[in-house]
Amino acid sequence: MKYIGWILFFLSIAVGGLFYFLGYEPLQRAYQKQKEEIKLWIKKVEEMKGKETPQDTFSLKSKDSLIYVIGTDSLFLSLKSDEIREKGKKLLEKIAEELKSSNGEILILGHTDNVPVGPSLKKLYPSNWELSTRRACVVARFLIKKGIESKRVVAAGAGPSRPLVENTTEENKRKNRRIEIYLR
Repeated sequence: MKYIGWILFFLSIAVGGLFYFLGYEPLQRAYQKQKEEIKLWIKKVEEMKGKETPQDTFSLKSKDSLIYVIGTDSLFLSLKSDEIREKGKKLLEKIAEELKSSNGEILILGHTDNVPVGPSLKKLYPSNWELSTRRACVVARFLIKKGIESKRVVAAGAGPSRPLVENTTEENKRKNRRIEIYLR
């Protein structure tokens, strides 16, 4: 009986260590890997400036996935809009053609900067999370209309929770406002 406190103490340390190594640590490694990929994406965006492709748009291909990153400033009519501009529609049509010729699940993830939604849009989008989700859904619906099977498409919003860079300047905020399309 007098050792129960010590036993519980060491047991809690063991459970905490188990949680860390089986749960938290792998997630942190995956998040770190994603941050490294994001840095590569930013570098690729910088390299593509001045080419025919819009500077806010690029794709990365690896052996098991394809990733498109589209800046929402070139995709939507305004900073807080969910309506796709004509230039954005043409870009999404090209992406839809590539996606049609592939197999696998398509994840569309919307992102925003950290500027709160203004009072005129608060009823539609209480926060940037709802705005990013709505934008991802609009892109998903567009791709489905262009012939992508709906059972392959998943749309989600991350709001400002996964910035590419710190939201300290207008340029950085522009980089963080984006739609990512993953083919897996």
